Amino acid sequence: MIEQFNRHVAQLWPNIANSTSLLALSGGLDSVVLAHLWQSCQWPFEVAHCNFKLRGEESDADAVFVQSLCDLWGVCCHSAAFDTKAYAQQHKLSVQEAARHLRYDYFYGLSEARGLAFILTAHHSNDQFETFLINTLRGTGLKGLTGIPTQNGKIIRPLLPFSKEALTTYAKKHHLEWREDSSNQSSDYLRNALRLKVIPELVHLRPQLLEEFGTTINHLQDAQIMIEAYLKDIQPQLLVKTPTGFKLPLEAWQQVDNPKTYLFYLLSPFGFHQWEDILHLMTAQSGKMVRSDTYQLLKDRACLLLEPKHDNSVSNILIYNQLKPIEFANKLLTIEAVETQELGSTACIYVDADLLNFPLTLRLWQAGDRFQPVGMTGTKKVSKYLKDETVSLFDKSRQYVLCSDEQIVWVVGRRADERFVVNAETKHILKLTLS
Repeated sequence: MIEQFNRHVAQLWPNIANSTSLLALSGGLDSVVLAHLWQSCQWPFEVAHCNFKLRGEESDADAVFVQSLCDLWGVCCHSAAFDTKAYAQQHKLSVQEAARHLRYDYFYGLSEARGLAFILTAHHSNDQFETFLINTLRGTGLKGLTGIPTQNGKIIRPLLPFSKEALTTYAKKHHLEWREDSSNQSSDYLRNALRLKVIPELVHLRPQLLEEFGTTINHLQDAQIMIEAYLKDIQPQLLVKTPTGFKLPLEAWQQVDNPKTYLFYLLSPFGFHQWEDILHLMTAQSGKMVRSDTYQLLKDRACLLLEPKHDNSVSNILIYNQLKPIEFANKLLTIEAVETQELGSTACIYVDADLLNFPLTLRLWQAGDRFQPVGMTGTKKVSKYLKDETVSLFDKSRQYVLCSDEQIVWVVGRRADERFVVNAETKHILKLTLS
């Protein structure tokens, strides 16, 4: 197996011997075999061990075992202990998800600090098949069926072509010792149930199952690569970057067959899964919306707008003088005294300083707000003005107004108020600029 392993790694990572890697060593059979193989090939590595404090003395004994193994091999060992249950509760995660977050955050941080090229994990072909079955049961798409990638950034998985049976045979042949995780014998978790009950039956019915499955995974991964290459070409027309998110032009979407499939591939990364609702959104009235945990998708006339969820719980900002620029909502408001008025714009207005009562208030617009748009004789509701200007619901939700007392001086970045603009009697001029 050493020769086969050496050829496999050398083919995928030909310069692996020229740099030191970080090997995740739990103390279980899989990671012990990976460490022994790596050492047998004489490739440099350091070890990282995570103690999640989930099995009491058993977890602590795992850490002691890993340290003693590293001492025996003369390998640098890094170890960290975590209060995994507290972390899971704090971040509203399952214990398994919490352990995964803690594990990879630690690995990445350690590899960066130590200047280590790769992070090695001991996933093998049985893990690959388990992941495939789990994702199938959850109704995944093609990407979920491609299983665990051989490489994901700095993380590489050199054991994926090898089965659990092959690893066990290797460990016994070389008289390796390892730790057994008692929680792996519980069928309470789906992965364990598949590992202990389902997969052994399938292998019994078809002994060559895992080898044939490896071929299937390769075909699926090739198909996924082809799809991603095609999507990379067509994505700029279907998912257009904007300053605040993305725009999905409906005219472009009408040109594709089976838009639901494209929606799945392009919007899955944003946490969406309500594909029928999103499909209906394309023909819905403007203002309709579908939300994921972190993003929102809005029907706005001839397009869909995709943006992160907005935080509208913004405090009012009081402006006591014009000496310091005001930062708000990724923008900058500058107020300065000038001698003369030049041609203004939506992002720059000139007002009569003597008509303002400081402190000014910068806030989000509210229902019932009225102002007198420059050039008009009467007042108009801000809501009506924004509607007439065909401002999207997203842009409305983050529209600020600048007020003197209770009167609006500027619908910021859009329209000044007639009552405060410079006229023939103005003696002191302030220039307001949004950037």
